[in-house]
Amino acid sequence: MSQIDIFIKILLTIVLGSILGLETETREIEKEGLDKAEKDEKQKIGGVRTYTVISLFGGVAGLFFSAGQNIIAYLLFLTIILLIVSAYILNVELKKAFGMTTEIAVVITFTLGFLTTSNLIPLSSILAILIFLSFFLSQKRGIGSLIQKIQHKEVIDMITFGLISLVILPLLPNQTYYLNDFLNSVNFNLLSNTSVHNFAILNPFQIWLLVVLVSGLNLFGYILSKFTGKSKGLYLAGVFWGLVSSTSVTISIAQKARKEKKGYSDIYASIILVSNAVSFVEILFTTYIIGVELFFKVVPIVFLLFVTGVIASLFFTFRQRLKNIKHEDIDDLNINYEPFSLMPALKFVGLILGIQIIIQLIKILLPSAVSIFLVSLTGVIGLTPGTIVIGNLLSFGNVSLKLAVLAFILLNFVNFIAKIIYSYKLGNKELGNRILVGLSFSAIVILIYYILVI
Repeated sequence: MSQIDIFIKILLTIVLGSILGLETETREIEKEGLDKAEKDEKQKIGGVRTYTVISLFGGVAGLFFSAGQNIIAYLLFLTIILLIVSAYILNVELKKAFGMTTEIAVVITFTLGFLTTSNLIPLSSILAILIFLSFFLSQKRGIGSLIQKIQHKEVIDMITFGLISLVILPLLPNQTYYLNDFLNSVNFNLLSNTSVHNFAILNPFQIWLLVVLVSGLNLFGYILSKFTGKSKGLYLAGVFWGLVSSTSVTISIAQKARKEKKGYSDIYASIILVSNAVSFVEILFTTYIIGVELFFKVVPIVFLLFVTGVIASLFFTFRQRLKNIKHEDIDDLNINYEPFSLMPALKFVGLILGIQIIIQLIKILLPSAVSIFLVSLTGVIGLTPGTIVIGNLLSFGNVSLKLAVLAFILLNFVNFIAKIIYSYKLGNKELGNRILVGLSFSAIVILIYYILVI
């Protein structure tokens, strides 16, 4: 290493330490004031000078290491560890403070200085570590506020989601099983109809991958919705809840509309319509996993459904603003959330497989158009199960691509009709009329697209 390289790397260690020190010192000044922060700096590890010296100390250790003087480098590292341990013990004894964030940050600062001059990892990686460390140190209050909003059951939900996505999913076989495979395994020969024996049942990996996708989006949407109260806007809460269940949003808002005094129907309709539009994000991911052929065919349809839904939602939002009624004047959006567990996931799989098997059995006895019509009726409970069944029927060769697209459109129309009925029956006439107008707008656009393009 040349003299100029050594000089540049030493300067880098100073810069790295200064950045971390500035973050710590400016945060304390903002929180305690200048005089209090300067006084506290003498009583604990922190500040620009301290972090700069520690980073430089690590840089010197790195130079010894790169020169082959490993023992000296190890002694310097041991020295900094002893200093940190001593400071921590004194902090515990005198202040009864058991936090170790600052001490660990100091060790990382020394390590960054060491890595800068020792050439063990690229400079870009060192800068990435610096950025992440600075961010987490700066978010002390923000992280504390975040923790207060998280409940224990939600942590369990995240752990359970990790179980089904990282443990169970990789163990499942990625192959399609047919009815004949199950019949042969139990020597069941009562059914001789070849078409019955040879229709597809499931692909375990693909089915569970969809469970992971849908569950993950639902959990993600629910977590995001927790941070959108009145201060962030009910509209934004509707956006995130759309990832969980737009049908649940419709039912919840309709029930709220029935109890509230008149005048809020526009904003309620706006929330329902935007949640319906956002729900198509999940549908798009679902169709992509099921099969690329169906995905590319429905992308324009999903895009039009999303855009028309947002336009209709913004229209009613604008109407509401003309009445000078703000989001903050309405209670928070409360929707029942079923804690994530394996049982709902298994029920979801069972629902999909049940619909799929029934439709294929009906298809043997009746025309394909009848079975497709029956699939579309599942739109009453939501879009995801029906979309998965349609995609599987297409991939198994039970229906043509054109018929699958038609089934997808009919599925959405049935779902629209269900949401309109929910709005009228569970809500009121005002809300029902607005949902009828908003969803009819989307349905007409899609119908025109299907006639002209497909």
